[in-house]
Amino acid sequence: MVRTPSEQDLHAVATAEAFVLANGYTTEPPSLSFEQLTPEMWDSLMSPNEVLAYRHNYLEPRALGFLRDGDGWLVVFKATDHAVSSRQDIFPFSPIGRYVAVNKQLQVGQLVHAWADPSDPDIIHVNGSR
Repeated sequence: MVRTPSEQDLHAVATAEAFVLANGYTTEPPSLSFEQLTPEMWDSLMSPNEVLAYRHNYLEPRALGFLRDGDGWLVVFKATDHAVSSRQDIFPFSPIGRYVAVNKQLQVGQLVHAWADPSDPDIIHVNGSR
């Protein structure tokens, strides 16, 4: 069964895509200064240059889809082939992705520290993905 995203769902996805881009997770440099980046729990263990290098080319820039939850959305991004091949020691399975939490007010909380399974049948797909 194909589930059609609502207008609010698509706004949540766009919010998460802007977050991923601004925080340096794609092939583009971050649009925020290092001090403005949303921190991850292990950022304090690395230098600013190491954080930026770790994030670079980590996620696809377009969301694969989303899951609705009680607090908003978990928007799913697929890890890039580069990220998976260069970090095989930390990825528990492949294909793999990460979630970006977006609340009901369409504000991003953070990149969620849980692995996303892009083949999860509960994901509502967007951007022509399946």
